[in-house]
Amino acid sequence: VDFRLVSATNQDLKEMVSAGRFREDFYYRINVVTVHVAPLAERTADIPALIGYFSDMYSGKFNKGRVVFDKDVLDVFQNYHWPGNVRELKNVIEHIYVFANGSEKITAGDLPQELLSQGPADRECGGPDPAKMGGNYKDIKSKFEKDYLFKMLRKNNWNISVTAKEIGLSRRNLHEKINQLGLKKEEGKSE
Repeated sequence: VDFRLVSATNQDLKEMVSAGRFREDFYYRINVVTVHVAPLAERTADIPALIGYFSDMYSGKFNKGRVVFDKDVLDVFQNYHWPGNVRELKNVIEHIYVFANGSEKITAGDLPQELLSQGPADRECGGPDPAKMGGNYKDIKSKFEKDYLFKMLRKNNWNISVTAKEIGLSRRNLHEKINQLGLKKEEGKSE
């Protein structure tokens, strides 16, 4: 039998051999050429090309026109941490094509909820990296408040009662914040 074996892992096999959790003889049998590929979260510049590739694949597979991705979708994709790497991105694009009607425009609201619930640095410290934000405290606080309230309102389909209860505000206070921050449901973003 003549065959070629290609394998992939997200584990450090050499470290696993040292720890006795991977057979050393098997490691040397399969470790002919090693190619290290950084996680997708570390190479976000590849995301637009991957979106295009998977869009071509699924528009053909499902015999649908190619969907148009709004700029906010690319922002969500580039800020998401992609624990499933390229395979997860592929599944998200397939999900979009399964539910898309022809050549429609896809916005962030059309994406699976798990992509919307994680910001760029959420996995490390529970929020955006303050060192990368710049600006003064008042501006940063206002931006965070707008983003947070909009995300929570969208999560709850703009149900004021449910959102207010979930975030610990009264309905009246939430209405005041919405007006103060200029949040608009129909625009899908703040003013």
